[in-house]
Amino acid sequence: MLDPRRLLLIGCAFLAAAGGVAAAETVYLEADFNDKPVNRPIETGGPTVGEPIAVDTGIITAIVREGPMGSQSLEIGDDDVFSAGYVEFGFLGDAELTAGIVVIAADLWFPPLGEGRSYSVIVREQAGAADNFASLIFGAAGEIQLGDAAGYPGVIASYQPERTTRLILEYDMDSGTYDIWVDGVRVVDDRSHGITESGVGSLYFGCVHDPDTEGYFFVDAISVSDTFHEVATSRGSWGSLKGAFHR
Repeated sequence: MLDPRRLLLIGCAFLAAAGGVAAAETVYLEADFNDKPVNRPIETGGPTVGEPIAVDTGIITAIVREGPMGSQSLEIGDDDVFSAGYVEFGFLGDAELTAGIVVIAADLWFPPLGEGRSYSVIVREQAGAADNFASLIFGAAGEIQLGDAAGYPGVIASYQPERTTRLILEYDMDSGTYDIWVDGVRVVDDRSHGITESGVGSLYFGCVHDPDTEGYFFVDAISVSDTFHEVATSRGSWGSLKGAFHR
């Protein structure tokens, strides 16, 4: 059953899209896993119930756990040492967002990774087609690398294992640029992603093409909206940070 807050957010999003109410915010995805059965694979009911739309089973495991971030979270495991695999999240109404502002946020937690191991967060168009708005690779040395349709600038930031990393991407779809924050620090500023014919429409969490060794990481507090908004995370609300992120 959906919690009342998620029902309210979804209802406002649909009403705003239909012109029924004037809303300052539209929420396209919210997934915090707090209402999901623990120690069971996540269902794939889609964004209306805060679940992914697909899991590459046999390559990736996606299990709800009482995770290390202080609340229920999604443990994503690399189950195949030769293949790339992902947990895919779509947006309400199968939206592909081509105009305005799109804000994507998630909490991530990584164990110490052995040599050759890496995990990824990828922003793509709807249905996961080839257009790549951002590929973030979290590597064994604590580095975060970035690639997109415009190229591969390489390492943009670092993260620390065994602590929560807050990742935020803000896309200006009208200008074709985006910013990235890692733990409140802007590490990418007004970068052109190089895509003109499609919009943001899906998120992927998983492992890149191997070889690597089997491992896992956690993801929580996933949200996509047209502005920053209050959302419960493992470190409390980040709604108070709105002013720090907007120019």
